[in-house]
Amino acid sequence: MELYKDMKILPMYSQYIYSLILHTVNNKHLYNKNKEFHKYRTRYNHNLYLPIVHLYKFKKGAYFSKINVFNNLPEYVKNSSNDRKCFINNLKSFLYINIPFIQLKNILIIRKTEKYKRYVFM
Repeated sequence: MELYKDMKILPMYSQYIYSLILHTVNNKHLYNKNKEFHKYRTRYNHNLYLPIVHLYKFKKGAYFSKINVFNNLPEYVKNSSNDRKCFINNLKSFLYINIPFIQLKNILIIRKTEKYKRYVFM
């Protein structure tokens, strides 16, 4: 398990997260931000808008997962998304340190927390 860190290779699931987030950042023009839907200043104003969906299959799909994973990144990673090189470095260091061996099922299990009424991944 330590070989991944020594060789600086992301495990498969972290690579999946990495590719989802990179696709989201490279195609930001395809996504709306929360601040575009209302004029109120909230703490989630700069998050990407998570559409309301009724099909469970769509919730488990790549489009919904991309937005969900990106919104749950730490602020320092999200804020560096305008500078591509800095963003990639921050994202890789975050994935190496914090989520080295995350499993795919943990990313795609979405639950709604009662306290904040916000989608998070477990």
